[in-house]
Amino acid sequence: MEKRYTYKWFVLAVLFLGIGGGFAFMVGMSRTPFGYKYFPADALHRTLVAHVVLAILLWLLSFAVVLWSKTFKGAELNFTRPLALFGALLIILAVLLGDGKAVINNYVPTIDTPLFLVGLTLFYIAFTLNILAYLRGALSNILSRDLQKGAIASSVIIALIMVLSMAASIFMQDRNTVPILYYERLFWIPGHIQQVMSGALFVAVLYALRERISGSSPAGWPFLRYVTLAFPLSALLLFFIPFVTDPLTRGAKIAAETIYGIGLGLPIFIHIIHILLNLGSSKRSTVADKNPLGVANISLILSVTIYTLGMAIAYSGFGNDLRVPAHYHGAVTSLTLALMGLSYYMIKENKARIFAERIARVQPVIYGLGMVFFILGLFVSGLLGAPRKTYGVSFTSDPVVLTALTVMGIGTLLAVIGGILFVFYTAITLIKEENRSV
Repeated sequence: MEKRYTYKWFVLAVLFLGIGGGFAFMVGMSRTPFGYKYFPADALHRTLVAHVVLAILLWLLSFAVVLWSKTFKGAELNFTRPLALFGALLIILAVLLGDGKAVINNYVPTIDTPLFLVGLTLFYIAFTLNILAYLRGALSNILSRDLQKGAIASSVIIALIMVLSMAASIFMQDRNTVPILYYERLFWIPGHIQQVMSGALFVAVLYALRERISGSSPAGWPFLRYVTLAFPLSALLLFFIPFVTDPLTRGAKIAAETIYGIGLGLPIFIHIIHILLNLGSSKRSTVADKNPLGVANISLILSVTIYTLGMAIAYSGFGNDLRVPAHYHGAVTSLTLALMGLSYYMIKENKARIFAERIARVQPVIYGLGMVFFILGLFVSGLLGAPRKTYGVSFTSDPVVLTALTVMGIGTLLAVIGGILFVFYTAITLIKEENRSV
């Protein structure tokens, strides 16, 4: 990376993804006909907490700091990285020690113990300080004609709204409420806002991949920079919901879904259409230099495919079954795959030689196809009534459900292998580059 600060946060993000991916393997296998017997039932909820918090929350928020520090000028708060790492270690300890109850609420599932909550708080403090460090740069670029920069700027502002929402939510909740309702209310609106931030980052990373494919930034439609404004405006609308009504009421959920559909889903699809229509317009002389690995193409196409799958499931409607994680993983892992693809170029552009470049070319395919199988398996089994967050397969004898869960398990294996490959050769490359610079 150009900046040492960016490099350090990148290493931290990859570490969180690697550990979270290990827990994902345990979660996935405990839901498959061929694997559940090898994983204890009482560990399912704790490993699910660890997977979601590390491989979704901490990984994506840490990579947000990477993109902010790469894009904008700001104070490099070096103490925030060890603070974030220490917070993550406390979270992992809380999961592994077995103290406290695992509460499987939406967005940020929790271990109801002070160790976990202190760890999560420390990470959020480190993250918030980075928001403030890059806020000025973000505000001055919110309407940038550079669509990638404008989307990244939006993500900083949305992140600020998210942490303000979290702070307000803490003070608005009754701590004597039963844990599942307390944490559901606590994280419901901040979790929704984080998804809007992820949407802005997704758009930014797609533009970055498109630039690597075609060798240049596309000439944006004049109104697109205003379309991007829908992201922070949507986050702001979500922020006010708890001040009007209980966020768990039917009315609040309908309001949040409406904001999602209009203010998040529609702008993302407009940007996706613009990117896909402009893939052919390129400066041919620079394409080979910009896309030396040939990874950007497959990363962009597969990430868009996975995102579209997740959104199709959402717009088709679902109950409280396995279609929920099918949608959620489509929305989230599409960004993860896009970030994986971009990571190679960030390293390569720092004049580092990617370790095992042939593996780098196939890794997005393995991870991407794994997630497609995973999502389809969850969707079909959920469509037939398979419940969420349930150990084993004793709830059904339907061969179609069992087959779908097997497909989900195969997808889990492929995605975990793809994740391991990414973490492994990224780590090897960074270690070799570090040794070379010493």
